[in-house]
Amino acid sequence: MLNRKKAVLVTAVALFVGAFSMGVIKTPVTAYAKSYSTTKTIQADLNGDKKKERITFTPSQKEYDMYKKLTISINGKTVKTLKDKYFYFYNYEYKVLKLGKSKAFLYLHTIMENDDGPCYLYQYKSGKLTRLIDFRKNVRGCRWVTSLKTKGNQLFATLEDSDAPGLGAVFFKASYTYKNGKFHKDSNIHKITAYYNYNTAKSGVLTLTTTREFRLYSDTMCGKYITTVPAGTKLKVTKTYRKGIYVNMYVTGSGYSGWYCGDEFEPDFNSDSLYYFEGVSGVA
Repeated sequence: MLNRKKAVLVTAVALFVGAFSMGVIKTPVTAYAKSYSTTKTIQADLNGDKKKERITFTPSQKEYDMYKKLTISINGKTVKTLKDKYFYFYNYEYKVLKLGKSKAFLYLHTIMENDDGPCYLYQYKSGKLTRLIDFRKNVRGCRWVTSLKTKGNQLFATLEDSDAPGLGAVFFKASYTYKNGKFHKDSNIHKITAYYNYNTAKSGVLTLTTTREFRLYSDTMCGKYITTVPAGTKLKVTKTYRKGIYVNMYVTGSGYSGWYCGDEFEPDFNSDSLYYFEGVSGVA
């Protein structure tokens, strides 16, 4: 699915995402996803009637190397037009996802600079294409959707935050359960699956060394103070809590375990320590 053709690390180490695959890699490699910039027609059963619909994506006429509108037609009828005052894209990508034997959903990402742009999941029912999830708004800090898969009545997504508080670029899991015609997010606590250390050229849930001290709390909302972690401590970052305006991170190691508050992190742009940990960075 996603690729970040134009994304670069602030530290000049590139992170690129392949088609529906984990995006953190050990060496800088360009991995291109399958995307389109012209009219594309596919066939898929979107409404569960065991008959394939004819789905056509039609970009508007190009203006200054970009498009200002994307029209989606099903069986010759326009069902959705993406446009507004600030909407533009260079290309788009889609994915039809099956949930069980009778339900299908359409994922669509219109790609802007740095692979930014809306990431939507739609359902086609009664002749209408209804948006069920706006991933970038549904989970705070989500900048890109890296992978999507289904099992039973659940949807599993790998999401990326390009500048997680104190850490930088991070990949984490989100899951949704489909019930009564809607997807319900299973939890506001998300398992972290990877981040990148440019000093070692490794990725994963790595042990990192803290560059500054910070406070730890016992609860996800960071209301119950435990202790302060000193600089030089070796920790792993394993979970992230995201709800409303809150983005908090869970660390463990060296006898410490707890949550740190994203609101307390203030990058010091006048020093070499922009984050809480050595060797990490965000993505431009």
